Amino acid sequence: MISFRNTARKVPAVSWLVTIVVFIMPIFLDNFRFNSELVWFIHVIPVYLLAYYFGIRGGVIGGFISLISHLFWEWLMHPGAFSRNIEDITIMIAEAMVLLFIAISTGMLAEILSKNERKLRGVNEELLKTIKRLTESETKYRTLIDNAHDLILLIELDQTGKARRIVEANHKVAEVSGYSLEELYSLDPSALLDEKTKVKRLPKLRKKLSEDKSLVMDVNLVTKNDEELPFEFSSRPLLIGHKKMVMTVGRDISKRKKKEDNLKQIAYVDTLTGLPNREFFLGYIKKSLSRARRKEQLMGLMFIDLDGFKQVNDELGHDVGDNLLRQVAEKLEKSVREEDTVSRIGGDEFIVTLEDCNKKEVENIANKILKTFKNPFPVLSNEDITVTPSIGISIYPLDGEDYVTLIKKADQAMYNAKAHGKYSYRFYNEI
Repeated sequence: MISFRNTARKVPAVSWLVTIVVFIMPIFLDNFRFNSELVWFIHVIPVYLLAYYFGIRGGVIGGFISLISHLFWEWLMHPGAFSRNIEDITIMIAEAMVLLFIAISTGMLAEILSKNERKLRGVNEELLKTIKRLTESETKYRTLIDNAHDLILLIELDQTGKARRIVEANHKVAEVSGYSLEELYSLDPSALLDEKTKVKRLPKLRKKLSEDKSLVMDVNLVTKNDEELPFEFSSRPLLIGHKKMVMTVGRDISKRKKKEDNLKQIAYVDTLTGLPNREFFLGYIKKSLSRARRKEQLMGLMFIDLDGFKQVNDELGHDVGDNLLRQVAEKLEKSVREEDTVSRIGGDEFIVTLEDCNKKEVENIANKILKTFKNPFPVLSNEDITVTPSIGISIYPLDGEDYVTLIKKADQAMYNAKAHGKYSYRFYNEI
């Protein structure tokens, strides 16, 4: 802030110089005559300067200086002035008192202005400190979010909870997504979400945000290169000014997802053959039946048991038996359609789930399986082993409408095939 008093402090010497000139000017200019207004103006100058610089004290000093100067000037210029009548003397004294009044008034005004200036200077200094604190706070905030390992986004919402635009994003968002910050600020926020989230979960997300509810969900973040990366998004609605916002923090969960997939692999995959295990089959058969029921389709279930496998295990050992089971699993997978599922439910027992099929298609697949077992299995270096399958078949909804019934009837049909010479298949409704 500019201070006029600071400027005045630089000119007290000027005021004294002007005063001295006022005193000595008549000595050098005997014949020079000033008009009374100019003389008054010259006398008032030191009054104003001293009053402004020293306040009331300066005004009093300046007033007396101007008073003496005025009287001295009159005496020099008009030697007989003091011998005039009382009226002229009264006028001179009145003029001098006016000068004194001006000096004191100017000093008081200077004091008031000085106090106000100090207050303004204090307000100005406090404002500068506040601006400095805000600048430092913003710098710390930007440093914090830009060095965070998580994605941080501030998104503006409309009244329905729909994301309108990205207001703020840290550098991690740009690094992971492949978009620059400028591109992100002009991007539709939904472009960062995978299609499954957009279709199935986005309406629920908008509803919760419109109700000022926080939420956490796993989504796949879609990058600029259309790569999908797993993230856990924690979103919290905010009101900034009159605008609805949502603060979203995204955490990379790719390692967690990998662990989960590994656990699922252990939980739902047979470690020996790599086929889906019994746990997976029980979950899968329920979903398959639901689809078949909804689409009014037939579904086939094959229960397969290997003839003579126990003898191989007992005579040649479990290593040979395990090798044999792996080859059997491979042959079964090659014999079925791409949309069919082969599961190992234990020992030498397998189940094939055939969706959207008819009896003729089931027969063709059963015959193909039997044909693949015609050739021996090379499980030993110098000896081949022959094992054959017995297959029992049940059809939904002809033989049952729930998976327990269908498994039971396929199992019964398999034992019927064994009883009639093995190495064959039987439909439940034909036994």
